Amino acid sequence: MFPSRFFSPTHSSLRLSRLFYCRSNSVQTSPSFLQRFQRLITFENLPTQKDPKTSEPTTIEYTQACNTKLAEHRYKGQWRHAALLFQKMSDQGIPKNTETFSHLIFLMKSRRRDVDVLQYFKQMQIDNLPIDEKIYGAIIDVFGKSRQIDKMEQTFNEMQQAGISPNIYTYTMLIDAYGKVGNLEDMEKTFQELLRNGVEPNTSTYNTMIGAYGSIGKVEEMIQKFEELKSAGLSPDLVSYSSMIGGFGKSRYIKKAFACYHSFLESGIQPTIRFTHAFVANILVPNSLIVDRRLEDFLFGRRNRVLSDQEFVKFKEWVRLSEEKMEREFEVSEMRIKSIM
Repeated sequence: MFPSRFFSPTHSSLRLSRLFYCRSNSVQTSPSFLQRFQRLITFENLPTQKDPKTSEPTTIEYTQACNTKLAEHRYKGQWRHAALLFQKMSDQGIPKNTETFSHLIFLMKSRRRDVDVLQYFKQMQIDNLPIDEKIYGAIIDVFGKSRQIDKMEQTFNEMQQAGISPNIYTYTMLIDAYGKVGNLEDMEKTFQELLRNGVEPNTSTYNTMIGAYGSIGKVEEMIQKFEELKSAGLSPDLVSYSSMIGGFGKSRYIKKAFACYHSFLESGIQPTIRFTHAFVANILVPNSLIVDRRLEDFLFGRRNRVLSDQEFVKFKEWVRLSEEKMEREFEVSEMRIKSIM
């Protein structure tokens, strides 16, 4: 949110532009930005249809035009422009509706500006505007990711009291939040609740629980959820296999991790850089199974994109050599144990 003094007539558009174009001790000014910003401030881009009595745009038309502009800022990720437009709407007395706040909340959430998200949500409550399930879901997600479990539960209860039934996405956010704080009991209760309410879990729901169990070394429960996923008629995806391999690696179940890796290959899913990096970081590096240092260079500094066929072939060959090294080390260990006994 920006102070109202920024919109004083004594401030030129050039002065306002410096809010966003100051770098070190120099000021860079974009003419195209100034033109767009000036249109925004003077509302020259608002509706051309006017009230026949006053020859001025109606209040509803102003609100609709501002919502259209907010939707554009949301699409482009321009959170500063959206905040300025919202402030201008308040200064001009233009009414805001649910759509107005929806654009702002989801834009700020996408830019990870959680404080602004909660401020806009609070303003919606003050203005007594109707809140839909998507907005409630966004607020629940913000509280869950910041580990404010009490506020997350409070928002969830308010949502139900408002007569809005939670969907699978809302339940998955709750499950994810409980799993990340290690509250597996409430995570399972939430899962059973969604089943009782006739909500069908999706792959993401199961992946969240698989990751939660794997992160604390509960391998049996992790495997159980993976089997439930398949029993429900759902297909494991890249995240499913990544979570399983990570869980096996954390508990040092190396052979099971490689077995899961082979199941992944049979699934025909094309791996991404993130998946291959997770396999190396959780399985190969902790167990000194890297046979070629080029593998680390191969994965370092790459975005999460799908591997090309050539890269995938190279990665599989490296993993095959690592698995052979693991088998040899296991054989040596077994021989030592037998000699001692």
